[in-house]
Amino acid sequence: MDSSVNTFGYVNRIIERVRYSNNIVLLLIILFGLAIRIAVFSGITGGDDMIYSYHIHKFHTGDFEPGATHWSLRLGFILPSLLFTYLFGFNEIALTLFPLICSLINIILIYAFARLFFFERTALLAAFFLSFFPMDVFLAGMVFIDTPLALMMDAAIFYFIKGEREDKTAYYLLSGICVGWAWLIKESGAYIFLFYLTYLTMEKKLRLKYAVVVLAFLSVISIEGGYYYIKTGNPFYRLSVAQKTHNETIQNNEILILRGKNWFIEPLLVLATDQEFGFYYYLILPIAIYLFIKRDKKARISLIWMIPLMIYTLYGSTSPFHFFPLQRWPRYLAPVTVPALTLLAYFFNEKKECLGNKFSMLSTAFLFLTSMCCIFLFNSGPDDSYFVKKIAEFKRQNSQTAILIHWKMYEHLAPFLEYRKDNIKLYDFPENKPRPIGTFYYGLEIAEPDKVKDAYIVIPPENCQITPRNHNNWKFIRSVQKSKKFYCGWLEHSFLLNLNLISADAMGQFCPPKACEIYYIQ
Repeated sequence: MDSSVNTFGYVNRIIERVRYSNNIVLLLIILFGLAIRIAVFSGITGGDDMIYSYHIHKFHTGDFEPGATHWSLRLGFILPSLLFTYLFGFNEIALTLFPLICSLINIILIYAFARLFFFERTALLAAFFLSFFPMDVFLAGMVFIDTPLALMMDAAIFYFIKGEREDKTAYYLLSGICVGWAWLIKESGAYIFLFYLTYLTMEKKLRLKYAVVVLAFLSVISIEGGYYYIKTGNPFYRLSVAQKTHNETIQNNEILILRGKNWFIEPLLVLATDQEFGFYYYLILPIAIYLFIKRDKKARISLIWMIPLMIYTLYGSTSPFHFFPLQRWPRYLAPVTVPALTLLAYFFNEKKECLGNKFSMLSTAFLFLTSMCCIFLFNSGPDDSYFVKKIAEFKRQNSQTAILIHWKMYEHLAPFLEYRKDNIKLYDFPENKPRPIGTFYYGLEIAEPDKVKDAYIVIPPENCQITPRNHNNWKFIRSVQKSKKFYCGWLEHSFLLNLNLISADAMGQFCPPKACEIYYIQ
């Protein structure tokens, strides 16, 4: 009897030591991921992040009125980011803390998810893959919504599966809340219902507890609806703005093909050539197909998660009532990263009989080295917001003089300059068709450059060719260089251009004109 008790105690101590060592390894992986993310911190890069920064700044200064664009209504991202600006001040570091924290939590979550189905070593390998997955590393240091969105969608599925395994209503409740939060971050958060529908179809079961997920989701969005009702009188204000944006996009026929000229083949080129994915999907796609054909039971949930969401993201429509293809920006695939990397880790660690242990080890080393190259070598440093920061610096050095900013640039400058305090005036070129007040002007007064004296005027890059140089009272001050976005170096030196796989329009989107001009109106 005593010997059996001693043996049982000895086994328990071994188990505890293994768990402790695994936790240490996971902690080291998280610290490694944090170090990489800090090393390539980008801050505000000159895209949608400047728009989000502007609206966070509005809230930070006490203006809680809903905006007129869909970017301004993504409260699931704006409010948590706002909290960090209250705690640490309004700056680039505070603005990126929410995406950074979400990125690190996602490393923990992929580990926890993989443990539900696979060996401990597989879970640690999946976490390790995510720690240096290029797209996740880049987005963690930017003011973009994709990392928080991915975390909420990942958490929704994780808690749902936990509820299935442990039959606890609380997990279904948490799943629904996470879906609601994902919706508050971006409307595409609702795509996660593709997983639920596929799961119900494949598993052929319907439980009353599933209603808890739906009720929790509806509760979250009803709070959002209440806010809009109080502010605008329309509880569906966000949907109406999103629909208006969608209608304008359809009218303008703004279908952007990033790679090649074939809409159907483009997603494969994006997965194969974009630095944000490294070489991961060269392995993930054939592995997923193999596991799907084999009907692998352990990989079942990851496949149900990954395949429908990926197919819809790449080939789906912006509206269920009118087919208009989604744009294939690489970051839109962030919500499928966790199941994709989990499948990769599972194949490498538990399916070694297919290609051998050496293949798994060499492939892991290859992914690590090539990902480091994508992260560090192709990150060309200064980005698209560089010129905006330089203009803000110029204005601070000339604080006593008014400055005219083109309305297109105001959103970008708003996080760095205050409209009234810094004596900013907005203007538009006569050749351009002015946008309605409230769309981009935010109700601010529009000045006429010809009637302004003793002020600086900034001519944005896209309008440099129509600069009124014949004005005798316009004195050229300086040209502000506009650096490339972090992926321009990769595009300009890659085989894609030589093979004509990137269209001129797409190249213009990636690497727009690189300078703006500042004049003094005497």
